[in-house]
Amino acid sequence: MATSKTRPLPGVGEIDVGFKAAVGFYAGILVAGAVSAAGLLAGWENETVVSTFPTVVTIVTIAGIVLLDRSPGLPQRLGRNRQRRLCCYLPSIALGGTLVAYAYELVSLSSRLALLVGILFVVSIPLSIGTARMARNRYVDALAADEPTATWPLHRAGPLSSEYVATPLLILSIPAGIWLLRAGYGLSGLFLIGYGVVMLHPLWMPGAGGWDEFDPVNRRNPPELHAHEAGVLVEKPLSKRLVPWDKIEAVRLTDEELVLERRGWFDLPCDREAIDDPEGTFEGIERVRRGETVDGSK
Repeated sequence: MATSKTRPLPGVGEIDVGFKAAVGFYAGILVAGAVSAAGLLAGWENETVVSTFPTVVTIVTIAGIVLLDRSPGLPQRLGRNRQRRLCCYLPSIALGGTLVAYAYELVSLSSRLALLVGILFVVSIPLSIGTARMARNRYVDALAADEPTATWPLHRAGPLSSEYVATPLLILSIPAGIWLLRAGYGLSGLFLIGYGVVMLHPLWMPGAGGWDEFDPVNRRNPPELHAHEAGVLVEKPLSKRLVPWDKIEAVRLTDEELVLERRGWFDLPCDREAIDDPEGTFEGIERVRRGETVDGSK
């Protein structure tokens, strides 16, 4: 069976508008920041900097969208591994390093220039994370372009499930809120108490069941797992990642959970009760591990 390392990417077409707009805007912010910094060093007034910044952002964003049309497959190449995705974080790292050096008086910056660097650093963080995540999602989509043989929700079972982790934290939020009230932090204390009471209220609501049925983080849209030829696609609302089959040692279906045993990493235990057809899902996983497609052919 081909793995994520050996299987070539299918043909990629034009870059989607969302990725082009994100990269163009990210580049626009950085270029506008560089122009503004040069202007401050040249003695520009604040009004000039403020008026120039959005103009440069707009021009560079449009130029980036146009130029990216000439680089088909860029998101897939960028999202292939962590080393390449690190390029998305380099501007944030450089800006953060400049702020640290300024804080320790290793570099000399004017107050206006330091403020500009700080603003660029804060703005660049979500842009770098978003760009890297979009690149990885598109790389994963290219690898998992085939029809999945099985799909099931990721409701963790065992000691890492919400029943064992989130419930004690929610219980502790109530005494923590009381302590904050006594310490004079009224708003924060009330928030913690109210949050704990609201999240724990199923425990004492009629017909809500007992501790064994309570799941405080039971989301309406849990992550989903999809069994593809290249591996298991872990799909979250805003991110995707692929666990290749060569990283999965075994798949077990017990009376309580469906477990994907990963080599050298944490296993993926899924609550059996959350899966509509556990036996069919298990068979679909085993089928694709044997190299069969959705219709059973190889």
